Amino acid sequence: MSDLVRIADIVDASAAVARTITGIAWAFGVGNGTVLDPYTGNQIQPPQGDPEPFTHVSELPRSPAGITWLSATVTEITWLVPMFLYVRMADYPTLLRTFAPFYGRYLGTFSQDMQLLGTANDARITGFTVGGGPDDGKPPFLGMTLTVRERLDFENLPGPKTY
Repeated sequence: MSDLVRIADIVDASAAVARTITGIAWAFGVGNGTVLDPYTGNQIQPPQGDPEPFTHVSELPRSPAGITWLSATVTEITWLVPMFLYVRMADYPTLLRTFAPFYGRYLGTFSQDMQLLGTANDARITGFTVGGGPDDGKPPFLGMTLTVRERLDFENLPGPKTY
């Protein structure tokens, strides 16, 4: 039986991993709701309305960033999963001070579970950005790019197909 693309599970698993970070009050994922929040035991759900301060949200990528065929039956998909930590409105220096401890917290936590609860082959945070605020009309956020590799084995056999 072929493996299936699991990007929805990957997104929710990234939210579940983020939920374990000190200072994260809530974590949401925009996947399929099959991964459990490690604190509540409830399924990871999509956010409803504006996020509360210190809320993590993992979103679905628009498309794969790359597909590499390793053989006739094995492929590796690279996903760039957008993740956001929302905080309270503040002046820019205060925002930067608020975000400062989260760089290390996110890097450290995700380095301890690079398979995202068994949903991916490899996942690493590869970038940060600061955005939002009054000019954008969005709550301020620390944005992250989670680069995920997912390997699929389609178990194709040469020869005519029999269905």
